[in-house]
Amino acid sequence: MTVVAPPLNILPLDRRHIAQAYPLMREVHPELPIEEWKAYAGRLIAAEGQAGVIAAWRRRYVRGLYCFRIMDPLPDHQRRIFVASDLVALDLIARDEVMLSLIDDMQARALMHGCAAIDMKLPAGSDWAADLIRGITGNARLPINVHFRDNGNGGSGTAGDPAVLPL
Repeated sequence: MTVVAPPLNILPLDRRHIAQAYPLMREVHPELPIEEWKAYAGRLIAAEGQAGVIAAWRRRYVRGLYCFRIMDPLPDHQRRIFVASDLVALDLIARDEVMLSLIDDMQARALMHGCAAIDMKLPAGSDWAADLIRGITGNARLPINVHFRDNGNGGSGTAGDPAVLPL
């Protein structure tokens, strides 16, 4: 029997739903107090287009999210960079679908903002997500650079993983 998940909606998170997204953010930052998450998400949401929190909704529940900032170019660079962090997908039925939908949304938002590339920071231990991203790079609309967040032991990523994946 095949289980078909209901459709996803990828939308900017609004202030009313910051607390609802907190359990997902705890997957990325286990020690993060809810007050800090509320303040951080509130600042990103207030940036109105230059930064934000994007959520993947299925029915009335957040199944994935990422935070982003648009980085203006340095004097020697010509285009902006879309910096995505805190990427998480939690869905028992369709985790890959959630992740791919979030990545597709990143690409669309980056293009809308005139960005030349996406710089993505994944939590340590996100090998499954990095493998998924490697699989789509041939069809990506922009270059995607993936970095693992420091896991607290002075290294980056999991044992044997490079800090930056060549994608």
